[in-house]
Amino acid sequence: MKALLKAVPNILTVLNLTAGVAGILFWQHDLLFASSCIFAALVFDFLDGFLARTLNAMSEIGKQLDSLSDLVSFGVLPAFVLFGVLHPDFLWMSKAEIPLTSYLLFAIPVCSALRLAKFNIDSTQTYGFKGLPTPANAFWIASVPFIVMKAPNDGIAISLFSGQISLVMLALLGSAMLIIPIPLMALKFRNFQWKPNAFRYVLIACSVILFLVFRWQGIPMIIVLYILISLLEKVFIAPKTQS
Repeated sequence: MKALLKAVPNILTVLNLTAGVAGILFWQHDLLFASSCIFAALVFDFLDGFLARTLNAMSEIGKQLDSLSDLVSFGVLPAFVLFGVLHPDFLWMSKAEIPLTSYLLFAIPVCSALRLAKFNIDSTQTYGFKGLPTPANAFWIASVPFIVMKAPNDGIAISLFSGQISLVMLALLGSAMLIIPIPLMALKFRNFQWKPNAFRYVLIACSVILFLVFRWQGIPMIIVLYILISLLEKVFIAPKTQS
């Protein structure tokens, strides 16, 4: 029974990978389904880490399996999703019809692979990150098809997330954030007391409000908020820790 419980995190990691593969398989037929696969993978990714810590079931194979799964679900699949947003008629397009700028979306899986490789050999990222985590980058990308298809047609978000140049620039910015070693907090709780987790609680509360008010358009705002709050935490908490 104990061995079975310790296998649960790896099973969830495999479900993360399965969701990523399913999204890649069907992205040309149903872009919203492909995006939903990213959201499902995010849930499995959170649960596998949470249960691995709770059950004391962390292992080297689990760590490697997690990164390999993340590369598929949060690196490769998001590139397909954005490509589908830019080129919904891809099935009927020739290579000559695809703008060269669209191939810049390859930066997403490439930078995700670099990010995950660095994370695997960096022991200082247990309770904090250096660079935007791949799930966070995939989170805002997964919202883009819902924004484009569900948001009002005259909204600013439509122009920002459906334009060739603007969307590619945002994708490049997200990819760069993956490998720039900016200190960002992890949503990992050592305990549930207010003082050591105040910034995490503020982020969670504000994220819920943003999503309830702005729905899908609130998700990119949440990522921006996450970066800002992480920087604030670094300013106010780090000096006290070092003193």
